[in-house]
Amino acid sequence: MKIFVELMECSKCDRRFLKIEGEGACSCKETHGHLVQSFLTQLPQDTINRICSDHGVQVPEGAYSCQIYGRTYYIPPRMMGGIERYIIEGIIPGQFLQAVICNDMKEAFGRADDENFHLMPAYVNYFYNEAPAPCWGSRKDMDTWAKLIRERRKKDAKKKPV
Repeated sequence: MKIFVELMECSKCDRRFLKIEGEGACSCKETHGHLVQSFLTQLPQDTINRICSDHGVQVPEGAYSCQIYGRTYYIPPRMMGGIERYIIEGIIPGQFLQAVICNDMKEAFGRADDENFHLMPAYVNYFYNEAPAPCWGSRKDMDTWAKLIRERRKKDAKKKPV
């Protein structure tokens, strides 16, 4: 797994220090510095596990999760239901998920609760990598997908003998 690392220069004492995934400070306790270089690097799995454990990263059971620059993001199970109903049954979800599906990130961030606000990369990752491409991207794509799925389900229901 790769992790994002920044080489920083202290604003107070000019020493250099590493920030790993946004965490880190100079020995003089200064946390604000000037970026010198940023890069992706490979860390041993035990180091990654320790970092996750130190930061209390626990992905709930049943959640979709992904690693982006070594940081774990997930879609809470309570939100996966709305996504699955939309993709499988054509049921339009609430306003937050509609904004995500329509690729309107300004609106999505504005409608996100405290938990989902910080997990937005997981939503983008899910729709980009896991969801059918025609089901997201714009309001028109969302409406077309929902209509198509509902019509298909109606058609299938008529075909089944009672």
